[in-house]
Amino acid sequence: MEFLTNAEKLKATRKYLKMKQEDLVDENLTRGFISMIEIGKREISNNVAEKIYNKFEQKAKKLNIDLKIDSGFLLRSPSEDAELYCFKKFKEMNKDKYIKEIKEIKEIIEIADKFNLFKVKAIAYSKLGEHYFIKKDYNEAFLNYNYAIDIFKGIK
Repeated sequence: MEFLTNAEKLKATRKYLKMKQEDLVDENLTRGFISMIEIGKREISNNVAEKIYNKFEQKAKKLNIDLKIDSGFLLRSPSEDAELYCFKKFKEMNKDKYIKEIKEIKEIIEIADKFNLFKVKAIAYSKLGEHYFIKKDYNEAFLNYNYAIDIFKGIK
């Protein structure tokens, strides 16, 4: 799973909506500034993100596209996006009541390692422990629960 930077999200969304940088320009937002954001030389402020989001929303309505982003989308870091993704996956797992895919949990652990998401990693190990407990593999369950406890102790 790849998580984009703010600059990459802006550019990708703009291109997805078939917009040019000029389409985002207004009296307080220049094309040069938008270009600098897209190449990573400037950060997006709350006001700028809100303006750009509104322009994206208007264009999406014209194209009959259901834009599933919010104004915070442009402000979130890749780490924050990764954390949201992982918690969404956990929520989906809770609906199943039984964790079927170890692969999904291991993917979450990899993401947590990459972005130093200790809480996510601890929850993932506890889910893995739960999976092994249900499968009656008590040694693996114990090890994974123990990893989770150690991580929770580390983050207090």
